[in-house]
Amino acid sequence: MKYDYDIIVIGAGGGGLTAAIGGAGIGASVLLIEGEKLGGDCTHYGCVPSKALIRAAHVAHAQNERVHVGLESAHLASQDDVHGVLSHVRSVVADIESRFENPDDIRRQGVDILMGFATFVDSHTVAVDDKKISGKKIVIAAGARPALLPIDGLADVEPKTNRTIFDADDFASLTIIGSGPIGCELGQAFARLGVDVSIVTRDAVVLGHDEVEAGKIVEQSLLDDSVALYYEKDVQSVSVSAGKKNVIVTCKKTGEKTEIVADEILVAIGRQPNVEKLGLDRAGVHFDVRRGILVNAKTQTNVPHIYAVGDIATRWKFTHYANHMAKIALTNMIFKVPAKMSEVIPRATFTAPVVASIGINTLSPEYDASVHHVLEKTYDHVDRAITDVQEDGFIRIITDSSGMIVGATIVGGPAGEMINEIALAMQNRISVTELSDTIHVYPTYGYGLRHCSDQFRALGYTKKKKKWVQRIFGLRGRG
Repeated sequence: MKYDYDIIVIGAGGGGLTAAIGGAGIGASVLLIEGEKLGGDCTHYGCVPSKALIRAAHVAHAQNERVHVGLESAHLASQDDVHGVLSHVRSVVADIESRFENPDDIRRQGVDILMGFATFVDSHTVAVDDKKISGKKIVIAAGARPALLPIDGLADVEPKTNRTIFDADDFASLTIIGSGPIGCELGQAFARLGVDVSIVTRDAVVLGHDEVEAGKIVEQSLLDDSVALYYEKDVQSVSVSAGKKNVIVTCKKTGEKTEIVADEILVAIGRQPNVEKLGLDRAGVHFDVRRGILVNAKTQTNVPHIYAVGDIATRWKFTHYANHMAKIALTNMIFKVPAKMSEVIPRATFTAPVVASIGINTLSPEYDASVHHVLEKTYDHVDRAITDVQEDGFIRIITDSSGMIVGATIVGGPAGEMINEIALAMQNRISVTELSDTIHVYPTYGYGLRHCSDQFRALGYTKKKKKWVQRIFGLRGRG
């Protein structure tokens, strides 16, 4: 059968663009279909605007850190800063879009683009408005959207999500529902820009999926930035009064009610896959409303010529993982090489300090204290952290008995950069002793990472072994 295209890609976020441009670069005829904006959530509502905001907040906060390095006078953030910073954030998004998601540039790379929402007609055909197009292979990269809660009155107050918070003009106070990465990142950033921020969570800690010590350090940093934290609270109702948005929360333990009043509400409780409007049933594709499209390790759905990548098909909702999945899909679709998705997935929360992790941690079901070794170095023993007056942090590496790295958490410094070295080691089966033997620049945080790795060998030097070394090599030791 003759098809209109070798590959149809639905969705132009990070995964979709990688699949489309990569497929065209290999030599396939590709149609990219997008219902909103090229670049998807990452460019317009996620990674790019949030990091631009965080950078501005860091600059503002750095003014207040002057006294810690012997300088005088501090800058006091104000609501005027929020207005100017949000304008700057939008300009950064526009700049990124014009540089890397320009439709003409993508077309010049061999990709046809069709704007509109795609729905399946059958397993090889999609429709955009009245136009039907067929593809030999189809990649679904339709992404996810912010999840909302069935809270009384919430929809009526039009709460902000990561898709709309950056469109706001300015606000003096903000209540955030959710204490995960998005809630903590944006909450801290806005607080550092002078906004009165409250974070409400059902959990007993912030960043509940990370190491407990990491959450405690971030918690203290949030408190230092005057963020009000409401732990173990259920949101009962939301209403508007006198132009303010009122949130009623109930303590999970005592039932005591508290009212939190703010100019805006931000819901940051996670993301929901965009599966409902694609007509997946007509294509025979299996999916779950909460989990998304079900794929195997090759990113393949139950329909062999249909693949799904990115947020719609994985719990790891990161742009870098969407890109990885798209590469795996292309390898399987075009070259027929049985490539599989990597389970080595680095991740980072860009609070201050940054929390970066990979693999298991001491809270993971897979962690076994009788089998695994935990190597740790706190930043008050890392020279570079001391010179930077940034001693609240640590490096923790978890290995198996042979010294192979199975997980790590890094808090503080350039943790988001440092975790990539751990990812390289894990992906290529480089042992922690090989990491220890690699020369690192001094003074850097990476040197602290090397020092942390040194501890594995020290675990093997028992008193008995030391005595044998002394006897064999004629060492006196201490008297």
